[in-house]
Amino acid sequence: MYRLKERLTFGSTSLYWERRYSRGGTSGPGSYGRQAGWKGQVVNHLVDELGITSAVELGCGDGNQLRYCDWPRYLGLDVSGAAVRRCMEAFGADDSKSFARYDPAAWWDAAGWFTADAAVSLEVIFHLVEDDVLERYLRTLFALGRRYVIVCSTDRDDVPAGAHERHRRWTPLVADLAPGWRELRRIDPPADVGLLAGFVVYGRADA
Repeated sequence: MYRLKERLTFGSTSLYWERRYSRGGTSGPGSYGRQAGWKGQVVNHLVDELGITSAVELGCGDGNQLRYCDWPRYLGLDVSGAAVRRCMEAFGADDSKSFARYDPAAWWDAAGWFTADAAVSLEVIFHLVEDDVLERYLRTLFALGRRYVIVCSTDRDDVPAGAHERHRRWTPLVADLAPGWRELRRIDPPADVGLLAGFVVYGRADA
């Protein structure tokens, strides 16, 4: 469970990740090795099956997970400028990919310039320890998707967590925060991958 004592030394979600990436840290083990490989396989299957033509990822991190995903056109957003710069350096020669820093306090996209066929969140939600940050993130995530929203996260509140994690059930919030969407399917990880997070795929309710 999330502990208040750790919160007091943690600061905030955005501050934690900016410091982590600025100091050379990574997005964590889920973005590397077998776990990243399995997530990439799921993503690539969904791209083919659903005919996804573009994606915007809210929380792209250091970009290593992106190496496993074959998005036709891709926009990566992250609260950490250091992470975005790392992605720009890694994928600067790929004209199918763009990156930008996401500042939740200075974000307004009523015209839909940042939207894509699918909005994507890969192991981000359980890193959003503040309730208001989670709610704003979910509102933004579902506003970014034109046809689909693809999430990989835990969806339970009984997982032990450190200062930069908070596992809880987030799917019940979708009905209130994004009522125009419906859950299409869930995809759980194989036991040998060692990943607690599974996929939840949403589609437009009127589609």
